[in-house]
Amino acid sequence: MQAILQNPFLKYLFGFFPKLTTVILATVCFALGLIFAYGTVSWVDGDPSRLHQSWQNEWVRGLEARLRAPQSQADGQANIAALLAAVDDPVGIITAENISNPQLRALADQVQATAAPTPPSGGIVANIVLPIVWIIVFVIVYVLLFFLWAFLVWPYVRDAMGMNGEKRISDEDAKKTREKIIEDRIAREALTKSVVVANQYGNPIIRKPSLFKAGFGNYDDSFNIETEEGTYYGEAGASIAERVGENNGATAIEIWMFDKDQFAETPTGIFVSEYAFNDPAIRSRLETRGTLVKIADGAQIVLETPALYIEATVMKFAYDASAATPNSVLTELTTQIIAWSKAGVAAGTVPVAMPAPTMAAATTPMPAPTMPAMPSAMPAPAIRPLSAPAPTMPPPSRPPVDDPFGGTGDFTPINPNR
Repeated sequence: MQAILQNPFLKYLFGFFPKLTTVILATVCFALGLIFAYGTVSWVDGDPSRLHQSWQNEWVRGLEARLRAPQSQADGQANIAALLAAVDDPVGIITAENISNPQLRALADQVQATAAPTPPSGGIVANIVLPIVWIIVFVIVYVLLFFLWAFLVWPYVRDAMGMNGEKRISDEDAKKTREKIIEDRIAREALTKSVVVANQYGNPIIRKPSLFKAGFGNYDDSFNIETEEGTYYGEAGASIAERVGENNGATAIEIWMFDKDQFAETPTGIFVSEYAFNDPAIRSRLETRGTLVKIADGAQIVLETPALYIEATVMKFAYDASAATPNSVLTELTTQIIAWSKAGVAAGTVPVAMPAPTMAAATTPMPAPTMPAMPSAMPAPAIRPLSAPAPTMPPPSRPPVDDPFGGTGDFTPINPNR
């Protein structure tokens, strides 16, 4: 999944997608628009036959009440007949509503043939299929326009406006970035050349410097704890634990480790500035997260699990002299993080070099071994004539056999040379 998300083509397309906040805002505005439309828009001068059937029934009941009025004359009855013709089924409505007015029934019979036609109610095609088809058409058109804009229109617009799609940084920021990269490389080379004394767990698995420098974004350093052969044990890293001051500068750096065999807990320790170490409010917040160690040259945090042992040591640090409170805001902090596996040789680490064994000097000389004297001349073997018969070898002597047949069995060996 990670490889798919890192695909350059997909990353280019994702750049055109709206952010989640934009989608949420558009959805909320659309819903508010629907509420406003249905709540404030009124339909006027419509045909009564378009009303819901219950409202058409109320229409006919109102005409019946008007017909019973004393002031209703012949011209009024003609008007009522025209209004009856505006609904789709005047006779059916009078029957369904049990209206017993004979004059209204007679008027309904007159206009039944010329009454407004019943509007089509539609079917599965009009109510279900067509909306789905229109949604599919909308999606297809949107996708085509999206790719047309992304690959044919936007590149020309970007070039015409002088935008190459890369974030431009100032020369000063670029210089600071180069300086930090150089410092990081020098620190790593120095650490590689330094000698680390092996402890009871052998030589370390990893030695990593972690460099914090103010002004370079959110400091969050992490790396894998694994051998050169690829044996993975966990992770370790450092991040900002507390900020103070007007510029929200870092005053505490948290060192953490993750053991793959102890994933339920993450041991942590925190390097704190002198100000944070002496501030009760900051201490109360940080002490719940790990052991506090005041920043100083050589200050050390030890993190330990049943399988891993980690030491984080302060190699270099500096405070911001312009801060309102002295020794409160860090401008830089370099820590060396070293990890050992408690499994020793079984974990893939190089064991502590052992001295070559020495043999104790013998107190009495050992006699030189004596070889038996060799005869001066070997006797020549006797030559036997070819015609002589081959000598027969007597049968080898055997231990006495326990005869299971009471002495009646013959256990004499057979000589195949006879």
